[in-house]
Amino acid sequence: MPYLEMAGPYRDPEVMCPACHATLRAFRQRLCCDACEGILLDPADLATSISELTGIDPEIGFVHERPGKRTCPRCALAMTACRLDVKLMDKRPTLRPALDRCATHGVWFDAGELAKVFEVLHRAVSSHGYRGGPLNVIGRF
Repeated sequence: MPYLEMAGPYRDPEVMCPACHATLRAFRQRLCCDACEGILLDPADLATSISELTGIDPEIGFVHERPGKRTCPRCALAMTACRLDVKLMDKRPTLRPALDRCATHGVWFDAGELAKVFEVLHRAVSSHGYRGGPLNVIGRF
């Protein structure tokens, strides 16, 4: 069954979750699954989110790539299974979640995986004495 189901002529096609096949909801540039709590993030959006969390502009890459079993909810092409590689200044924390990535449309995080990534990155930055902290509207927290 393709993930891009066509709707009527006056509706956008339904975009299906690669994990549970529920209909995804668009939120800004992201696709969110209310059923399983997964999310598809564009790499630029991911980098911005990490920068806001840590106060550091990250270098983002992907390692241990291999053919995956899921398809991209936007283009229905096979995604690759991989691990996220983030460099924050001189730190490169080990990130464990195995993710699914479409080279064109972004990275799929299952429920809790994005929170785990953020937790590890925040801990790595704060445990090494970096005091910059995330930015709020006025300045640093």
